[in-house]
Amino acid sequence: MDLAVRPGQVTCVLGDNGAGKSTLIKIVSGLHRHTEGEFLVDGLPVHFSTPREALDKGIATVYQDLATVPLMPVWRNFFLGSELTKGPWPVRRLDIQKMKRTADEELRNMGIILDDLEQPIGNSPAVSASASRSPAPSTSARVSSSSTSPPPPSASSSPAWS
Repeated sequence: MDLAVRPGQVTCVLGDNGAGKSTLIKIVSGLHRHTEGEFLVDGLPVHFSTPREALDKGIATVYQDLATVPLMPVWRNFFLGSELTKGPWPVRRLDIQKMKRTADEELRNMGIILDDLEQPIGNSPAVSASASRSPAPSTSARVSSSSTSPPPPSASSSPAWS
């Protein structure tokens, strides 16, 4: 297959169950390695071994399941796996104030205003869904792939077969 993803465009991958959509997303995001063909990023061949390698090339993936820690504060969940740090190595530490400020700004941009970013994210399903489906602003993602599936058709929307 040929797939080109360009800046400023939305690319959708559709297919039947078992067609390989999720596998494609996992390859693009570095969760699986491709075994055939060529995978180019910015015109150069890549073989990602980890999602971190894909992220370093600007590819972030938001998976279908809500990837949050319910008892952890909203701001911490917003940066899971992409925490902002400050200070010189080897004594780097979390930049808590910047993460709180950024989480608040980004949530407000989505129309979500919280009085307390310290509340566990499990207390707010809407915030949980928003935070888990948004790559953290610190990722600088150029490509954000989302692995989601539409709900199965209901009886009223299914074609009638005779």
